[in-house]
Amino acid sequence: MLSKGSFESFDLLRAKDVVDKLNLSHLFLGLLSVGLIILFADYAWMLYMYRKLPPGPIPLPLVGNTHLLPENKPWIYFEELAKKFDSPVITFWIGRNPTIWINDAWAASELLDKKAALYASRPKMLVFAELSGVGQYNLVNMHYGDRWRVHRKLTHQGVGLQQVRKYRGFQNNESQVMAYDILHDPKRFVTHMERYATSVVSIIGFGRRVASISDPLITQVLAIMQRAAELNVPGKSFPMIMETFPWLAKFPRCIAPWLKPFGKGGRGSAFYYALADEANRTSEQEPCYVKQLFKEAPKYDLNATEIASLTGNLFGAGSDTSSSTLVTFALACCAFPETLPAAWEELDRVVGPDRSPSWEDEPQLPYVKAFVKEVFRWRSVAIIGGQPHSPTEDDHWNGYVIPKDSWVQGNT
Repeated sequence: MLSKGSFESFDLLRAKDVVDKLNLSHLFLGLLSVGLIILFADYAWMLYMYRKLPPGPIPLPLVGNTHLLPENKPWIYFEELAKKFDSPVITFWIGRNPTIWINDAWAASELLDKKAALYASRPKMLVFAELSGVGQYNLVNMHYGDRWRVHRKLTHQGVGLQQVRKYRGFQNNESQVMAYDILHDPKRFVTHMERYATSVVSIIGFGRRVASISDPLITQVLAIMQRAAELNVPGKSFPMIMETFPWLAKFPRCIAPWLKPFGKGGRGSAFYYALADEANRTSEQEPCYVKQLFKEAPKYDLNATEIASLTGNLFGAGSDTSSSTLVTFALACCAFPETLPAAWEELDRVVGPDRSPSWEDEPQLPYVKAFVKEVFRWRSVAIIGGQPHSPTEDDHWNGYVIPKDSWVQGNT
């Protein structure tokens, strides 16, 4: 038989349980309230900025406009937005970050050309910079500052306007090899163009020719360039979602499958540094950009990642881009055959039948020169306009604000 004390003890336990549940409920409601207040305040800030920024779709809390991104060809969507809002400069929110998209050449010239010093910096890029392993050791990711100026100076030493004139001799030679290869094996014209572009850059950077389309250097370089391009195109993929929610990158890789594609990071850097180190150690190697970098390394305190980035950027700027432009040239010739007779006539008249065109012929080939420029305009190799820029201070365009440190990107 239960005593009175037993009932009192039971009631006390029940009361304690109820109090504990109430405390947990209050804690949960308190945390929820704080979270909602923070969310509301953050969204109020987004709407406040939305009214000051160039026009664009209204952002949602946290996700911004990321949900509106198409699966493919986002550049077409951004062009449609520019027409919809009747503005060549628009704002598209990637999560909480406003991205400014420039959709015509005049606005691009006004902002990125005339104000080049203001837009020389780069925004913080989690995926392309931090997770790739290069961070602030690559010029294309760097914030504007002293280190940026060092890398820019070293880049100009290799591929500045005056320096590139020295490369015309082997450019002529490699173009003749490419023409020969295409004549004898026309079905693989794309591969021959890739070999040509990779070989030219490899000679500049490492003093090393790429003599054959089977050279593994071509495959490796193009794979790295393809991966970089994928990370740089906005979309609904996990890389872009991590730009929206950077805390996703903080998870341990063993429990975060979305981080596995990045591996340990820096694979491209390791590849380019291995090439650079090999070229520098080979005494019989021709004078090249890499040897100059190793010579300057103590003066500028260059580390291995910086040397890899400086040499890798040569391929990023000149290999895949050049071969893609050559393929576009072939496409243009097939799409507009009526434009070719005038080019043939000019080449026959100026160059003749017994040799290939050279740089010395350029001033006497105005039609061919215009043809090449039209290929650049017709199908730009960098549709998204390369790496995003970032203003070092607030800027104004047509009454709108472009905030400091925001993403500013071209859409060609």
